Amino acid sequence: MAFGVMVGQPGALVAAAVATMWWLLRHDHPVWAGLALSLLVLKPQLALLVPVCLLVSGHARTFGAWLVASILIGLVALALLGPDGLARYRDVLAQTQTPAWDITRRYSISGPLGLGPVLNVAQVGVVAVTLFTAWRHRGQGPEIPMAAGIVGSLLVTPYLGFQDFVMLIVAGWLVLRAGATSFQVGLMVVGYALLQLALVVLAIPILAAEGLFLLSLGWSRR
Repeated sequence: MAFGVMVGQPGALVAAAVATMWWLLRHDHPVWAGLALSLLVLKPQLALLVPVCLLVSGHARTFGAWLVASILIGLVALALLGPDGLARYRDVLAQTQTPAWDITRRYSISGPLGLGPVLNVAQVGVVAVTLFTAWRHRGQGPEIPMAAGIVGSLLVTPYLGFQDFVMLIVAGWLVLRAGATSFQVGLMVVGYALLQLALVVLAIPILAAEGLFLLSLGWSRR
């Protein structure tokens, strides 16, 4: 987290926005929760599936407020960028699909799988498991759908730095509040140890721990 703040990355702000959204939702302020979640625009790939998971799990008002606020923010951003700025932004995004940006995919499934149809199938599979988990826990509180949305987002994003794993702290906290199983607690302990060594260990063990954690959320039902 400290490194992310030092280099100007907004991951900590996105994590705070997601946590604030949970608090507002738990205190029966669904619209305000959606507005808080709109700060996701700062770095959307860190929790892009969270709003959809909320919709699938029965929190339509929060999803609607997030969607309206995000559209308004997007329109303002487009107006400020203008045609030239938008074209340059598209060029920058296109560069992320080149080998020069492989390092940004190291900690997501696109790292070991590479770009291509295999990756696309895997991404669809992760999204399907994520949404199934949210649907399976509908009406049981927002914690598990939100945690699944965070983990699923980190797995499928094409752009991720190790400082962005701050989102997993939020996901773990949500699962603990919902009542984590002993297996999930064990995975969180192992995952924490792996993340402390993220710069020296291979990404595969980290991805495996994330994948198992996501599957465990879909398997268990409280």
